[in-house]
Amino acid sequence: MHILLAKFILKKYRPTVIAITGSLGKTTVKYALRTVLAASMSVYTSNASENDADGACKAILGGGGFARGVSLLLHRDAAYPRALLLEYGADHVGDIENCMAVAQPDISILTSLAPVHIDTLKTIERVTREKSLVVQNGSRNGWSILCYDDERVRALRSRARGRVMTYGLSDAADVRAIEISVDQEVREGEVVVKGTSFKLVYKGSAVPVHLPGVLGGQHISAALAAAAAGIILEMNLVSISQALATYTPTAGRMRLLSGIKHTLLVDDTYTASPTSVLAGLAGLDALAVKPGAEKFAVLGDMVSLGEYTIEGHREVGERVAEKGFDYLITVGKLSRDIGRAAREKGMPEAQVYHFTTPEEAGRFIQDRLEQGDCVYVSGNADLRMEKIVKEIMAEPMKADGLLLQR
Repeated sequence: MHILLAKFILKKYRPTVIAITGSLGKTTVKYALRTVLAASMSVYTSNASENDADGACKAILGGGGFARGVSLLLHRDAAYPRALLLEYGADHVGDIENCMAVAQPDISILTSLAPVHIDTLKTIERVTREKSLVVQNGSRNGWSILCYDDERVRALRSRARGRVMTYGLSDAADVRAIEISVDQEVREGEVVVKGTSFKLVYKGSAVPVHLPGVLGGQHISAALAAAAAGIILEMNLVSISQALATYTPTAGRMRLLSGIKHTLLVDDTYTASPTSVLAGLAGLDALAVKPGAEKFAVLGDMVSLGEYTIEGHREVGERVAEKGFDYLITVGKLSRDIGRAAREKGMPEAQVYHFTTPEEAGRFIQDRLEQGDCVYVSGNADLRMEKIVKEIMAEPMKADGLLLQR
């Protein structure tokens, strides 16, 4: 009944439906897109954790229940949003089909295809088949926005319905970023990072973009996806750039926080997969530190990887060793393979530690931090790795407004 009601509401109000799918980055793209589009139109987004058919219905009903939906049908609401931003997730075969049964998107965004939910979808090929349904079955008169930097996503271009726009760092992408830099300085021994800057390029035109308070390619990619949608909806580059200057990262997604003893924390604790952690480590690698300061990689278990579990954890451990981190702290059971791989890759035994709980890890790190150090924290949601961030953040009394609330 809710699905039928949602369909009637869509038919009556005819908002632009934008569906975002992919293995990683859906929520980050959604909030970057909300930031951009809100500058020119009314926008409503599904809640962060509601990326299934029920979540799509709820968003279409304006966040209300059946009674709210009936009211929208009986009485025209002049404030009903012009754009609906929906996440379409897939843990099992059929999940995307169920979402598409609720709302066929006018604009489909595919962020990435990675070995996530392999425990249920079994293979990356099946992940690809499931996620690609969004771009293959969108509106014939609509658009598909594809991440050019992801080889598997790029390969779907010929199968996408409607027109296609790509985004990424490649020169071949339609919407791209160049001259990327981290706005940072070491001030009195403390690393001060204002955010990330780049030039947004489309059809030969370029505008500067500053993303405040964030670090890492994930946010750049999200901003590019949002810019592509803005362009499709006839926003100009200057307006898009001005909107992105107000972008606020969601908690737990490469968010920059001040740590105790004048240290810098990178909070990436929303969830974790090998792909996202490798991207996070690369982001921290770009940070400057004062002479003698150290970088900590604090990593918890990564789940839903199926047969890729050991390989995925080992890949991360090897990267930590290659990047030359001063400390590797792992938490949980599966993450032991991160430490083993790092040691085998040459990281000294005295720089690798393992703990069962985040509380233990937090106390350990607290004792070892010195002025100017940088700490990257990531791990599966069930481990509550944000507890480590709270233990070592400069103002823990502000945790409720800055950290994940699970």
